[in-house]
Amino acid sequence: MSTGTSALLPMAPAPADPVQATLTATHLGDPDVLRRYFTSLRSAVDPALARQYPTFTGKGYPVGRCLEIRDAVFAVLQERVNAPQADADAVIADFLRRGGSARKIWGVLRDTYFQNAIQLGTWYVDVANDTVVPTKPPVEILPIADADMVAIRDYRHFAAIAEKYWKTTIYRNSVFPRLAAIFPLVCVNAEGAAWLAAASDQVVELTRRHAFQPSLDALAAFPEPPAHGVALLTRLAAREVDSLLDTDGDAVQCVKACIAERRHDDIDYRQRCVAAYRRLRSAVPSV
Repeated sequence: MSTGTSALLPMAPAPADPVQATLTATHLGDPDVLRRYFTSLRSAVDPALARQYPTFTGKGYPVGRCLEIRDAVFAVLQERVNAPQADADAVIADFLRRGGSARKIWGVLRDTYFQNAIQLGTWYVDVANDTVVPTKPPVEILPIADADMVAIRDYRHFAAIAEKYWKTTIYRNSVFPRLAAIFPLVCVNAEGAAWLAAASDQVVELTRRHAFQPSLDALAAFPEPPAHGVALLTRLAAREVDSLLDTDGDAVQCVKACIAERRHDDIDYRQRCVAAYRRLRSAVPSV
C-alpha cells in the first residue's frame, strides 16, 4: 500500500511530496475523522493482543508493545480497505486507488523513542501512542512534517536513543567478529542482559548501502563490552553450531574482509547473520 518510496531506507518516514499532499487534502483532510477511525481499529485488536502480551518487563499491556499494536492495526486496515465495511474504509480505499500511500514506518520520535507508526499520505498515524506512557490517548494523528520522526542517521544516533529509551549501555561488538559488519554493537542493560544491535531492517540497510563503513565507524567509536556481557553472549553462542558465532579473530579485520568481498551486496550473508542474531536474541529476556 505504498508508492514512490524505493529510495528511502526501510520504514523511514517519507517527506510530504506534492502528490501525496494533494491526495491527502482531497480525501483524508479531517484528522478527527481519522482519529476516530483508527481508535476503532485499535479497540478491535486490543483484546487479543492483551491476552497474547499481558506484560512487558513487568508492566501491563499496552506498555512496550508498539510494534505488535501497529502491525495488528495495519493488518486490519489492509483487510478493511480490500473489503470495505464502512464509509471510512471505502474513503481510504479510494485514496489508495488514486495513488495515496499507506505504509509502516519506524524511526526516532522526538529524539527520545524508537517508535513504530503508520504513514497515511502526509499523516503520521500513531496507533500505539500509549505504549510508553499508558495514560496518553491510544491514537495520535499529526501532519508527518510536525511529527518529528526521523530515520536513523548512523550508529551513534541509534546508540544515543537506545541508551535513553532502553536504559542500556552500548559497546562495540568484539565478541562475534564475523557478525560485526551487520551487528557492530553490543547492548548491556542494568539487569545484566546482553544482545547484539541494531536489529532493524532500516539500520542494517543503512550500513549495507554504505558498504559497511558505518559498522567500521561504530567499532572505532564504542568501547569494549564488559566481561559479564561477553561471558553471557559466548555462553549463549556455545549452544549453536554456526561459524558466524565463532569468537576468534578481530572485528575490524573481519569487517574489512567483508568489504573487500563485497558482502554488503550479498543477501545470503545478510540473511545468515540475521538468523544467527535471532537465535542468540531468543535466549535473552525481553528488554
